[in-house]
Amino acid sequence: MTTAVGEDAQPVGEYAAAAAAAGMSPEEYEKLMNEPQMRQLMHHIQHGSESFKIERGGEGPAQPIQNIVVPHGASQEEIGAALQREMAKKKTNEARQEKAKAAEEERQKQERNRHSDAWSYEITGAGSAEINGVYSRQKDGAKRNGARVYQKGEYMFSREVIGGGAGFIVGKAPRAFYAYQTADTVAPETGWSVQEHGKAPAPTVLKLEPAEAVEQTKQRGNALFRAADYEGAAATYSAALDVAAACEGAHGLDEEVRAKLLANRAEAWLQLARWQQAEEDARAALEYDPCFVKAYVRVAKACGGLERWDDAMAALREALEVEPANKEVLAQLEELRIGARVRAGTDQTLTELAGLCARLGVLLRRKGSAAEVVALLKQVPTLLRAIRPRQDPAAPEGTMMYVEAPNHDAQVRAQQASSAPPSRRRAMTRRPSPPHYTPHYTPHYPPHHTALYTPCPHP
Repeated sequence: MTTAVGEDAQPVGEYAAAAAAAGMSPEEYEKLMNEPQMRQLMHHIQHGSESFKIERGGEGPAQPIQNIVVPHGASQEEIGAALQREMAKKKTNEARQEKAKAAEEERQKQERNRHSDAWSYEITGAGSAEINGVYSRQKDGAKRNGARVYQKGEYMFSREVIGGGAGFIVGKAPRAFYAYQTADTVAPETGWSVQEHGKAPAPTVLKLEPAEAVEQTKQRGNALFRAADYEGAAATYSAALDVAAACEGAHGLDEEVRAKLLANRAEAWLQLARWQQAEEDARAALEYDPCFVKAYVRVAKACGGLERWDDAMAALREALEVEPANKEVLAQLEELRIGARVRAGTDQTLTELAGLCARLGVLLRRKGSAAEVVALLKQVPTLLRAIRPRQDPAAPEGTMMYVEAPNHDAQVRAQQASSAPPSRRRAMTRRPSPPHYTPHYTPHYPPHHTALYTPCPHP
């Protein structure tokens, strides 16, 4: 750069010429040239930089405006004019962006209005306190002048056409409290005018769309479920389903929403042991969403409660077709398998319990995850409930004996041992462990018709 620019004040004559070129008064130009940002700009020019970045301060961090390229030999007047051009260009761009943003917001508003079919309106902040509150759709879903009619007691919220003008009116016929004139069929949030029977200030009107009403109601049901109020939760989910049914086809109320509501209510019925209702809701959820794995699980639980074990297994197998590695489904299948062993009799229950202890030992030795250990331990109560122990009168105090179905293998073996020679008898009474047993668990079979319970030792 050949232009030499000092940081001292310029002569008044130069300020006047530069100010005239930039369209500013000498005083404004002088103030501009003495700002720190302008001094930084001059420093870049003075030390040979051909391009530099100026920043605009104000609230928050400074923001870059534009990279400006200054030609060699530029005068102060040319520098000021370049700066003014860039500032004007920046303002033009900002105005264009604001206009585009406003147009996009208006487009989105029109799109929302096109889909809008409000479930209710809530009026707050009105000077006439009796107007405040929630205005719900009339039960017959009536429309007036292109918009639905909403009501709160004796007060009405509707769209009216009076004297050639259309708009919304809130009041008690024939008295109007607040109004808003508009061609839209969706009531605005603010900008309402106070009418003859109303009092300032004007209200704020909040619209609640059907999808929002359903979601809010569902969340209330979830809160009741977490508080173990299953009756209340089921009733609240039913209310949400009623809203969804009344607003069939409303924007945002798709089949997935209904499926989740039905599955949630099915879970509430399960907690109340209302198996038939739970199954009906879970199967209805699958009609809306055939890939809803939780609904299959709830069908299985309901069928299990009704002791329809084959139907429960079928539901879980269908769930595995959707998600083959779903842990909840696999756990339910294992639980049903163990239940089948329990129902088959005590012998199979003992075998399953021994195998479970063996698997637990292996899992602990290889340092399995806590989730794997818990999954095994969850099976123990089901097995233990199937075997009712009592005190063995022929054994020391505390030795328990099962009173379920007799162990036929033990009976046969005892009979054979009693009729065999003494040497053979001793060998026969030492029964080897079955192949699926491990050294950590060797049950003891006494020479009578019941199996003695030996606790599983720690590995």
